[in-house]
Amino acid sequence: MTRMRKLIFILIIAAVFSGCNMDYLEDALSSYEEDSPDLILTWNEGRTILTATDPLTEEVLWYETWEYDDNDDPVLVRRYSPEDRLKWSKLYKWNSGLKIEEVCYDSSNNLLWYSVFIYNSSGLIAAECNYDNANLIQWFDVYEYSGELNINRARYNSNSEMTSGFVWEFDTSDRKIKETHYAGNSSRNSAGLSYPDSGATPAFPSFSLTGLSVVDWTMWTYDSNGFFKMKFDNENYPLEVYREDSRLTRNLTVEIEYYSGHIPKSKLTRYGSDDVLFLELSYNSSGYLSEINTSGKGLLLPLRYTIEYKSDLSLNRISVYQGNTKLMYFTYDSVVNTDLTVHPLDPVGFTGSNYTITQYDGDDNRLGSYVFSMVDLVTLKIQALTADGTPNGHYLAHMDTEDEVASFECFSKDSVRQWHYNYNYAKIAGEIMRTGEEKYDDIAGAVEDYTSIDISTLTLDLLLN
Repeated sequence: MTRMRKLIFILIIAAVFSGCNMDYLEDALSSYEEDSPDLILTWNEGRTILTATDPLTEEVLWYETWEYDDNDDPVLVRRYSPEDRLKWSKLYKWNSGLKIEEVCYDSSNNLLWYSVFIYNSSGLIAAECNYDNANLIQWFDVYEYSGELNINRARYNSNSEMTSGFVWEFDTSDRKIKETHYAGNSSRNSAGLSYPDSGATPAFPSFSLTGLSVVDWTMWTYDSNGFFKMKFDNENYPLEVYREDSRLTRNLTVEIEYYSGHIPKSKLTRYGSDDVLFLELSYNSSGYLSEINTSGKGLLLPLRYTIEYKSDLSLNRISVYQGNTKLMYFTYDSVVNTDLTVHPLDPVGFTGSNYTITQYDGDDNRLGSYVFSMVDLVTLKIQALTADGTPNGHYLAHMDTEDEVASFECFSKDSVRQWHYNYNYAKIAGEIMRTGEEKYDDIAGAVEDYTSIDISTLTLDLLLN
């Protein structure tokens, strides 16, 4: 009944969403990381100048000058601010099309660091060694290949202690589909490692990830509009969901943090570089969700929700505050207890029983109520009532065999259907294909039939679920 619980919660959210601002979907970003993936990168005709531009303000953020050797391999790249101030320079050395050295200088042309690249007999990178400006090794990576679609990489520090390991898996189109991150084991090579004064290549330890513990892992899935990247911890709890989509002007990222025991602590949703919705969760001494603080550009007002329980630990009241001012609250009657420590992000427990949610303003004036009841085993009816108890329309939610909402209908107080949605669920991470019909009271006979993948549904699904 997960989707039914979400429907109930979304009804509450809808009542307070007049305080929400969805304009962030088109608003310009206020600032960028220097190498934000949202930048527009433009070459001049000879590919000697690369310019980074804000996609909305068209402001130039930086530009680079590129110089090439006779084989058209870049040998010098310099990055400048829009005011023509040098930020850094990089030199590259090549051998038969393979980069063998990369050297970085600061704005005063002082050496910062450099990396040396070593390749195997097949021309694939075997190692990268990074040194500081005193020729002291800082770290080095060792690569190993398992078949044509898997790459293993181990990173070692200056003492030849393994600090991390990665295994990358690719599909037949050379797209990364999985990344597994391993913890280091502080193993040293048999010879140890001195601090060379001449940039010497370290003695590489034998490559092995056997016996190492997984720190986290990441998977990629692709479709015709872009891809999802989903990161999980070593117990398969989600840490991050990233969506790049040609229908969005910027990328979506959702990050989740946990308390010990994998109890959710916070959820941050970003649209490009904007923090659009941040949820911070608190729990009472019994481990039940007691407060949700919300903030971000997706809200006109930051809101705080408090959750109270009855003596049997069933839900009693959810109150909505701006700061310390109570804006409204909802009371719950005849809600059968559910274990909210199992689903702490879902403050409404639904078990199929009849119950009522009543809405009040901050001055205890009754605004209306919603009465929930099962019409049959797969249909939930939500009756809307005015403040004096007069029926004011209703909703019907129909479930499919997978316990997902298959359709959702809205009826007027005269039981005339106003609109309805049919839902089909993609197999990957929350993208919903909606098909349906809408009918509007104020436009006689106006009916819109459509079949589309609604990007706003994808956005709200990531924001709210």
